[in-house]
Amino acid sequence: MAVRKDFEENLPSGVTVDSASTEQITAAQLATTMNFAKTTPAPFAPTATFGPGLSPDDKIRGTGRAALASGSKKKKILVGWTKTDGLIFSQIGAPPGTPVSDLKDITDELFRDGSKAIAEKWKVDGHDVTTFEMNWSPPHLELGPTHCTDLPLVFGTQTWRASPFLSEDSIPEWDARGKRWRQALGEFVKKGTRIETTDGIEVF
Repeated sequence: MAVRKDFEENLPSGVTVDSASTEQITAAQLATTMNFAKTTPAPFAPTATFGPGLSPDDKIRGTGRAALASGSKKKKILVGWTKTDGLIFSQIGAPPGTPVSDLKDITDELFRDGSKAIAEKWKVDGHDVTTFEMNWSPPHLELGPTHCTDLPLVFGTQTWRASPFLSEDSIPEWDARGKRWRQALGEFVKKGTRIETTDGIEVF
């Protein structure tokens, strides 16, 4: 694959993926990402195949339930995205002042399709996978629930106080929703309690 070849070429001479130190892998990863960013708006987009930017329509190769039978433990996995996850990247690439209504929402291309492909692969491997979409954002956000708007819900408004996602009048709503979401995530992590569809979160 082209991305893997690029990554290996960014390792020091004579160093392989298996022999590289953490620092060497991190440096090669950064160099590869910066190079790939020249041709795609989100080189970190989720994909079920090796390397960012590869089609989620590629054949999904799972090891099947035989992997669980051989000793691997079944896991409960949560995979999610925001409703207009890719819209902010369209804005970044558009001429300044482009109306939001003129922007192409590339959420499917960059985030939703890749996330679904990853979830499907894990399901094929026999794991219990739940997918969800965050579809709420405060009225002042023209881009809607775009990339990173889930972070104030997960980490709290104090951490993200300077973010344009937050406005003074929206903070109480962020706090209330964040409390519910963190409780749901906590129950999922601690007990494996299934995430349920709620106001602002749609579970599939």
